[in-house]
Amino acid sequence: MLKNNMEKIELFNIFKTDTLCSRESVQRIFRATPNKEFIIDFRKIVFISKSFAHELLDTVYTKKLTVDFVNMSDNVETMLRVAYIKPKIELKMNNVVNLATCC
Repeated sequence: MLKNNMEKIELFNIFKTDTLCSRESVQRIFRATPNKEFIIDFRKIVFISKSFAHELLDTVYTKKLTVDFVNMSDNVETMLRVAYIKPKIELKMNNVVNLATCC
């Protein structure tokens, strides 16, 4: 069961690839839903580009989303750390990452 009615997004099931490289891919993730709370599942994703990571974090910040990242590979986690630039996003790295904007 998903906590707090968060919508789960399984990236591999959406993109059918283990590599995510474009900013447009991030836009596709959030385009079809009005929700503000998500669990983004990186299961089977082995690589994300810096542009994908930056766009993902920027979207979370600008749209004031609450996002839990789960099942990240070391490569994915590293790229999110590299792309992290917004100080108002709480970025916790382990196997679950919660990103929530400050009020």
